[in-house]
Amino acid sequence: MKIGIVTFHNPDNCGSMLQAYALQTVLEKNYDCKAEIINFSSRGQRQMYSLWDTRLRPRILKSNIRTLPHWGTIKKMKKDYAEFSAKNFNLTKKYYKRNRQLFELNGKYDILIAGGDQVWNVRCRDTDLAYFLNFADKGLKVAYSPSLGAVNLNKFAQNPEIYRDLLLKFDYLSVREPNGKKWLGDLTGKDIPIIADPTMLFTPEQWLETLNIQPTGIKDKFIFYYAFSHSNRELNERLRDVAKELGLKVLVIDRKGYAINNLQQYGFELYEQSGPYGFLKMINEATAVVTDSFHGTLFSALFNKNFCNFKHNIEIDPDDDRSAALLKQLGLENHYVLGAKLNKDDFNIPADYASVNEKIAQMRSKAMDYINTFMTHKAN
Repeated sequence: MKIGIVTFHNPDNCGSMLQAYALQTVLEKNYDCKAEIINFSSRGQRQMYSLWDTRLRPRILKSNIRTLPHWGTIKKMKKDYAEFSAKNFNLTKKYYKRNRQLFELNGKYDILIAGGDQVWNVRCRDTDLAYFLNFADKGLKVAYSPSLGAVNLNKFAQNPEIYRDLLLKFDYLSVREPNGKKWLGDLTGKDIPIIADPTMLFTPEQWLETLNIQPTGIKDKFIFYYAFSHSNRELNERLRDVAKELGLKVLVIDRKGYAINNLQQYGFELYEQSGPYGFLKMINEATAVVTDSFHGTLFSALFNKNFCNFKHNIEIDPDDDRSAALLKQLGLENHYVLGAKLNKDDFNIPADYASVNEKIAQMRSKAMDYINTFMTHKAN
């Protein structure tokens, strides 16, 4: 059996890469199949994660100028991501840059899977109909835990009916968050299940073993600071002060964010390895984690860490339930912390990790049942 996966595997983003790796690996280890990630990257995605953003806008040009002095350190970061991809992904031999090129793959796979990550966020720069499998009308079509990225496509898609028609051609539909379930239900009239992100398919021990994660050699206790941009000056100052009170270092793996935002001025340190390997090493050994990331939050809970999610999106935008829904599922809602009010007590928030681990196991079991259903579909 041959499976094609269309997902965000190519961005310089730890969560994207780790979820793609998890889904591919679980399929190949548990079933007699070849799972292949379709090596597609839209123009928007290539722009987002290139050394230079080629859009001719004043704000973009300023960002490029700020990036110029840090060319070397950013290239090192990109190399870490590229090495993870080369070592761990089964990619199509051909690199696809345009949607129309993908139509040659129609009929080449027994099962086509779209997801996970924010592949159904119609407002992100790397959105593309490829992630709705518009290029194929042959083989089983499956959605595995895609996120809409807090964007209601019924309101924000230019032509929602196009997406409705594509979604109704799926044999199996699932989503990652409750808002996505509601929005797609309104669009399609279907009751769509919520299925765990692919990264939850592994236990912490399996993550460390399957990727052969080695010790960092860091002797001091530290806070792992993992954020989208690290540009929140107020948070940076609060984190600096709190870390000093606690006698902890603050470590970062995002070389670009570290350099552009001059995080050295806060006393934060840059760990030598970025990318998914660096991320897992930090998560595994950190005394605490501070993050605004969905996957930063997920791995913190998975590895039973003291952590704070400082984004507070759910208070600002009720549509954005990405981290909030996960924390609610796990009974960890008290780990939402307003960054400007961060204090040392936030690093000792009570968490019943026995209960959390049981909930994660249930989510994993439900996800595996979902996978087994579509993986055995052809045999019935």
